[in-house]
Amino acid sequence: MRVAAWNVLTLLDRADRHERRSAIIARQLARYSIDIAALSETRLSGSSQFEEVGAVYTFFLPRIPRG
Repeated sequence: MRVAAWNVLTLLDRADRHERRSAIIARQLARYSIDIAALSETRLSGSSQFEEVGAVYTFFLPRIPRG
């Protein structure tokens, strides 16, 4: 089992990107065969969990109020 920590700076998507940030991160985690990763500075709020479609990763987030 491989465990990692990664400061991703943000998971917020922008209109000028062709791919979601979570898809990019999931692809990189799979590339390095990471089973569990602690992502810091994700800057997402309002969600507690989501899955990246087509990837084997589920993202869990703390419940932080918007704003």
